[in-house]
Amino acid sequence: MIFCFGSYRIDVDVEKTRAFYDRAATITEGCKCSGCRNYEAWAKSLSEEPKGIMGEMGVRPEKPAEAFVNGENADGSMFYGGWYHLCGRILEGGSSCRNDLERDYQIDELCFEELGNGFRAAFTDHIALLEEGFPEPAIQMEIMADIPWLLNGEKYF
Repeated sequence: MIFCFGSYRIDVDVEKTRAFYDRAATITEGCKCSGCRNYEAWAKSLSEEPKGIMGEMGVRPEKPAEAFVNGENADGSMFYGGWYHLCGRILEGGSSCRNDLERDYQIDELCFEELGNGFRAAFTDHIALLEEGFPEPAIQMEIMADIPWLLNGEKYF
């Protein structure tokens, strides 16, 4: 199925992607840190706009390949990054990753498109931490989001 997000046009095999996410572990099954637990709590309560778009692509929001806290915003929310994998390919649009001489790659924040409620996504064929058994060809949906802190207690990441 073809999806368009700003300058991106991607072809996703929704059934293969959904089948993988239906059996994949949630983020907190692999990590118990408060940053991951907060992300999962937020993903389960995600508003319909980004949740619906992700669902149409076969992605389960509470099951990212990676999610991490980049820092705390002035309002107390957390600035998260991370990614999900999709079975498919990029047809149009620049990769969210560019080569960097000092690192393997660098994320280009200008490539991100708003999916709703401050949840932004970009796509790349630079794949990191591809889950065992993930169907190929694979692309990576990089995410950025400002997420409220939903857990009681001190913030540890």
